[in-house]
Amino acid sequence: MSEVEWPGVTELPNYVPFKPMPRTPLSRIFTAMSRDAVALMEGLLSCDPSKRLTATEALKHPCVQPLLAALVECGHGSVRAQSATRALSRSAECVCVCVCVCVCV
Repeated sequence: MSEVEWPGVTELPNYVPFKPMPRTPLSRIFTAMSRDAVALMEGLLSCDPSKRLTATEALKHPCVQPLLAALVECGHGSVRAQSATRALSRSAECVCVCVCVCVCV
């Protein structure tokens, strides 16, 4: 991690410098993933907090929206999508589950 990728990282109290390694794009590792799913993972895994997606932003991502709609349709017919989004945004674990489902689909 460098100042180029994350301005201010070297000033963190427990920063430890290490030899830079070439980055392998996630799309080369997860070749079966859609571009949307790769973009979601990259946004969630960003080391720079100012660039990292929040849970709310992740739930609004195009990759996650069909999952929220499916949640409403799979036996939770009385739950509206807006209510489901609000409930899911309270739990960071749900975002991780959505990412795992996107990766597997």
